[in-house]
Amino acid sequence: MYIDDLAISLFTLSISGILLLYMTGGVFLDYRRKGVKNVYDHIMPGVIPFMILGSFILVMALFGEFVWPLPGSYNILYYDPYAMLGLAMIAFSISSLKRMKLNYVGLFSMLSGLIAIYYGFQAYAIRLSTAPLAVLGLLGSFGMVGVFSYPVTLLLDTLPGEKSKNQWFWNLTLVCFWIFLVIGVVLAALLATAALHGHLISTP
Repeated sequence: MYIDDLAISLFTLSISGILLLYMTGGVFLDYRRKGVKNVYDHIMPGVIPFMILGSFILVMALFGEFVWPLPGSYNILYYDPYAMLGLAMIAFSISSLKRMKLNYVGLFSMLSGLIAIYYGFQAYAIRLSTAPLAVLGLLGSFGMVGVFSYPVTLLLDTLPGEKSKNQWFWNLTLVCFWIFLVIGVVLAALLATAALHGHLISTP
């Protein structure tokens, strides 16, 4: 029996993005107000739900990879990047729990993000999806989140002093990270709501 899990997969993308935005935003605001590096004070409360989400994403991605009853290569397009996201979220959570440096997870996320962007461009080029522009936007925005994850984790590992000459660079990096994250969250939510409505009426 085929179970259509596209909507819940997309909703988990939105939830994960909102949680990540909440954690990183808390670190930034606290740092700007107090000038104190309380990275783990803001990250740790979100680590467990982030890990649970990452584990769920990885399981759903592997299920989609191995059990795909529909024609076409949509499992490759959607679930390859989805699995990489789950792995990155789990790695981030474990590194945070162990209070390890986060930039190695950031490097992994950056490479995964570049792969996701490539998948999006390939899908757009061959018009694999019924909404190729939306898929390109979704994979492209979350891919850019992965790309910017590397400098963001470097920033979390070594927050510069408040008088740092490169403060503008770190602020710009965070803003770009958040912009792509918000775009990805919105696109995932819109696609999820559209998919849920259509699939409840008639499953593929």
